[in-house]
Amino acid sequence: MADKKTSKEKKQITKTKPASVNDILPNHIKRIIATEKAVTLIEFKNTLIFEVDKKANKHQIKNEVENLYNVKVSNVRIKIMPTNVKHAFVKLTPKYHADELAAKLKVI
Repeated sequence: MADKKTSKEKKQITKTKPASVNDILPNHIKRIIATEKAVTLIEFKNTLIFEVDKKANKHQIKNEVENLYNVKVSNVRIKIMPTNVKHAFVKLTPKYHADELAAKLKVI
């Protein structure tokens, strides 16, 4: 009878919930910038400006923008502002239009 395990010794089966998008993707993007300069870049350069986490790098920002907004990113440029805030200039491929995405995000 030594082979039988007591109820305390049995492993408890725990249900795992499926991972949501928020669990998979870290939130590096804080907000989209909607200034006059940003609107000019949206219209003429097909570029969006995001305020991002200070520790985020270009690859993380590119992946997050592509996954969140279903667009393809051409390149990402980073600028740390004098106020110690990091801005990411995200240029979309010619197939996607930044003004359409900005309209969805209610920037324009």
